[in-house]
Amino acid sequence: MKISFSGADLFLSYLQGEATLDEVIDHEAYRVVFSHRDHYGNGLTKKDIENALKGESTPFYGLKNLNENLPRIKNLINTIKKNESEWIKDVSKVFSSLLPEEHITNITVYPIIGYDAGIGLHNAVCMNLNWEPYVNDPHEFLYFIIHECFHVLYERIHRIPPLKEVRTPSGWLSYFNIFVQNEGYAVYAPLHLREERNHLKDRDYVVLFDERRIEEHIKGFLETLEFFEQTQLTFDEYCHYIFGPMRLTYRVGCELVRRIERSYGFEAVKRGIYLDADQFLSTYHHLLTKK
Repeated sequence: MKISFSGADLFLSYLQGEATLDEVIDHEAYRVVFSHRDHYGNGLTKKDIENALKGESTPFYGLKNLNENLPRIKNLINTIKKNESEWIKDVSKVFSSLLPEEHITNITVYPIIGYDAGIGLHNAVCMNLNWEPYVNDPHEFLYFIIHECFHVLYERIHRIPPLKEVRTPSGWLSYFNIFVQNEGYAVYAPLHLREERNHLKDRDYVVLFDERRIEEHIKGFLETLEFFEQTQLTFDEYCHYIFGPMRLTYRVGCELVRRIERSYGFEAVKRGIYLDADQFLSTYHHLLTKK
């Protein structure tokens, strides 16, 4: 694994009038961003970036308070560079344990400006330096590198259909299951490192370690599964349940992995990554009905 600051440097140069937006869009990191938006949305345009920089709401989000944050972003870049070698060791240690048969050596992490907090696909991880948790606590940048690297490795093992291919109720249920497995494991991947260092203030982990709240999430999760099985929803409704604000796929997915570890051990956790998502849920669903 390596970290390349070229995408962030180019975007900062663009903001200073020293590079063109076309050059930014042609950079590998931003090509990954465009590919991600094509896969999980309705695409992205040059105009979307231009309008986002004017403060408009566009698919290229993640630019809130950018000008005010620039000094903090530059400090964050310096912090990442200072800790780069140790953080790469941390990431390598996590995956040599969790996914020893996979390799992260050809993954490039690109700190960038704009878009999502982090995305991982095509052997690339793109991380938005303008995300508030990163500039507030650079350790979060490390943990989300681990989170997004898991997505890269998951993509090597499983095919995730483009969102536009998902049309039938059974297809939506399988898509939901994919995100339960993929996001659940991505939240789980840095969990033990977070616990060792007492870095558990991210909202997903706050819920995971609050028994009442995680049980509420599990209740909502089970109701959602039942709803998917019994009701034909609109495209927007399906997306709301899969990607919605309660982050059920992330939080309940991770809680399910934790329960697999408690019930069957770490080897079962590792094997679970290789199960088809539907099989993963059918095999371990029962663990959500007991504490």
